[in-house]
Amino acid sequence: MVIYSIDGHFDLDLLKERFKEMGVSFHFTSIFRLLNILIEAGMLEKIKTNSHRKVAYECSICRQHHDHIVCNDCGQIVEFHNNKIEELQEKEALDHGFEILYHNLIITGICEHCRARKKNNRNRAPSNVVKHIN
Repeated sequence: MVIYSIDGHFDLDLLKERFKEMGVSFHFTSIFRLLNILIEAGMLEKIKTNSHRKVAYECSICRQHHDHIVCNDCGQIVEFHNNKIEELQEKEALDHGFEILYHNLIITGICEHCRARKKNNRNRAPSNVVKHIN
């Protein structure tokens, strides 16, 4: 299946590109239906990016469990695994009488590159487009 041949995260644009490379035609409705079925079956994971406007996916059965940090500006996704966080989540669930079946931790923020870009834009000299006449 095309989805499982993609290494790492992918979005609908990349999926569309891969289908075209294979000469496969499709309807977006069918793709969304398929993606939702795979998510419900636990075979695919959905990762919301860019202030939850763009969605990325990844194969959840192909890789070890991990969590994500997502840049709200550029959509960069960083994967990480932290045993202390995992232990804290397990403890919280048990303290509240729950057994964890599944969890998905997504931390959103602004990456170093986007913060630097914003800082550089703020430090620019004012534009000379408007000239004041005395």
